[in-house]
Amino acid sequence: NRVENYLNYKLNNKIKNSAAHTRRLLFHLPAYGCGYKKLFLDVDSGQPRVIHIPGDSLIYDYWAESIEDAPHITHLYYLNYNEIEENIRKGVFVDHDLGEGEAKKPETTTSKEVIESPSSDRSWFYGEQHRWLDLDHDGFEEPWICTFHIPTKKISRIRAAFRAEDVTMNETGEISKIKR
Repeated sequence: NRVENYLNYKLNNKIKNSAAHTRRLLFHLPAYGCGYKKLFLDVDSGQPRVIHIPGDSLIYDYWAESIEDAPHITHLYYLNYNEIEENIRKGVFVDHDLGEGEAKKPETTTSKEVIESPSSDRSWFYGEQHRWLDLDHDGFEEPWICTFHIPTKKISRIRAAFRAEDVTMNETGEISKIKR
């Protein structure tokens, strides 16, 4: 009970925008039928962050017993030019041609005219996929997080989704299990 109280305190009082994202999740729930919270460590601030993911922005295998057992989970989202450029300059993303991007349009328009917008109002469609890959060709798949630009099918980032302490070895020194 003490650990539960502490984690609830951290989630509700110490994590930036947690309450706002919870409200957004509850607001979208009747429309989408489901919604998700993504908890992650913000590398820039060193603090945990929570964001709301609408039900139509998270894709996983229909036949999986649960989301935890799904072989891959994909979060779809948009980034603006500055967010992409910041990630490239920090060395988080590899540099690649983005194309024109998509103009952000108002939710409802009464006119059929195309709305021209400056490049700062454009966004680019990305996916972040948590999946199993055998990148070291040892015959055992490890959990990885792959971020990719959807229109160009270019990978922007791959990073390990495990730590050394998550790996279990057998008596012959082979990997027998990796905790995701």
